[in-house]
Amino acid sequence: MEKNKINVPYDIEKNIPISQLERNRSYLYPFEKMQVGDSFKVFLILNEKPTVKYKHISSAINYFKKTHKEIKFTLRTLKSQECIRCWRIK
Repeated sequence: MEKNKINVPYDIEKNIPISQLERNRSYLYPFEKMQVGDSFKVFLILNEKPTVKYKHISSAINYFKKTHKEIKFTLRTLKSQECIRCWRIK
C-alpha cells in the first residue's frame, strides 16, 4: 500500500458553473410579519437558562437587521411567565 495515496469517494466534475447565493431565508421568529408595538414570547424549556435563550434570540435579531436596518426590537426576560418576550419598537 502506498503511503501518500488518498482514497477520495467523490466524483470530480469539470465545467460546472457556480450557482448564485440564495438569500430567501425563512426565519425561526416572525420578525418580518411584525408591526411596531407587536410582540411574541418564547417559552423557556425546563431547566433552560434564560441567558442562553436570550442570546439566541438576540443573535437572530442581529442577523435579521443585516437586511432590515430600519427595524428595531427589544427583549425582556419575564421570569414570572417563564419566557422571553420580543417587541418591535421601530
